[in-house]
Amino acid sequence: MKKTFATLLALSMALSLEAGAESAYPIEIESDWGTAVIESEVNAIAVYDLGMLDILDTLGFGDYVVAVTSGLAMPDYLSDYAGDFYVDLGGFKDWDQDALAECNPDLILAGFRQTKSVDVVDAVAPAIYFAAGDVDSSEEYMAALEKRVNAITTLFGGEETAQEYLDQIQEMIDTVQSYTAENEVSFICVTCEDGGLSLGANNSNALLSGALGFISAYEEEDNEEEGRGGDGGREESADEGGIAEDAEADGEVRGGGDGQDDASIEDAEADGEIRGGGDGLDDVSIEEEETEDRTAQNAEVVQTITDAAPTYVFVFDKDAGENMAEAVSAQEVVESTELADTELYQNGNIIYMDEALWYSADGGLTSTIMQLEQIIDLLGLE
Repeated sequence: MKKTFATLLALSMALSLEAGAESAYPIEIESDWGTAVIESEVNAIAVYDLGMLDILDTLGFGDYVVAVTSGLAMPDYLSDYAGDFYVDLGGFKDWDQDALAECNPDLILAGFRQTKSVDVVDAVAPAIYFAAGDVDSSEEYMAALEKRVNAITTLFGGEETAQEYLDQIQEMIDTVQSYTAENEVSFICVTCEDGGLSLGANNSNALLSGALGFISAYEEEDNEEEGRGGDGGREESADEGGIAEDAEADGEVRGGGDGQDDASIEDAEADGEIRGGGDGLDDVSIEEEETEDRTAQNAEVVQTITDAAPTYVFVFDKDAGENMAEAVSAQEVVESTELADTELYQNGNIIYMDEALWYSADGGLTSTIMQLEQIIDLLGLE
């Protein structure tokens, strides 16, 4: 009898807990796409944002992931998610909408590329998205990070573990800030893409530009008019980034806004008419002209860096971040310019950033700790 009673009591408690869990729904998650309403338990997640994948993995909720984008370089510590076990959601620029629908997720962690098709994504499952916006202080940086973390802990728990990571990150930021408060550390961020170097307003990474007390050695005026964007060419947020890439997709970049589609552009290239005012330039001439343009652009960037004389130059290889294996590396590009003759280069103060860490998985917990470890080591603060 006692055993029966105990069994019934246990069953009653289990049913009560289950009912309590169900009554917690719907759950509302605030993100930069607005309010996502989660109607029932989340068991399958599709991930485009590797920073959010980092948070899931770090807090022990990686088993909920069923699909991951293959369009961004995967950090080594997340390499298991690049396996065949997970549905491939497609590339960074050509994500696979069919694959997203077929994996039938309960939640989508979107990236800025999906902001062009919000309705399509939301039709599959509730989706949350956090833009990589500018921050002006460590407080703003931590608030943005906590917002991302809270989206996960609201659904799955793990608040105590998450707070331990956040406390560690804050402590590391404080360590760097204590140094930069007494020592001027200036910097310039450079993006390398398709063999070309470009400068922005140094908001390529919120941690570097806003949270650590580094001083920008260069601020480009009228970035958008120069055609480089306000973030060093990285175009990471829907608000200020992605504009140039979106225009390219619509055939409006470098073409006077005439809205040529891809087919029209390809036809024009085949006829040798693109960028040549209809004068019949062949492919070799076009390639030579592009090379000359890149050489001139790179020389301008080098001159700007030389004039600004920053403490560090942080180089981001966008091609590597987007898994373009055949592209020329940023280091090769830098070393082909006169930067290789500067004291910055000779003193080892041109720093090549791990794109999988600083670009693909930026905004995570483990990634932020690893980023801070690199900066602390660079400044000799260990």
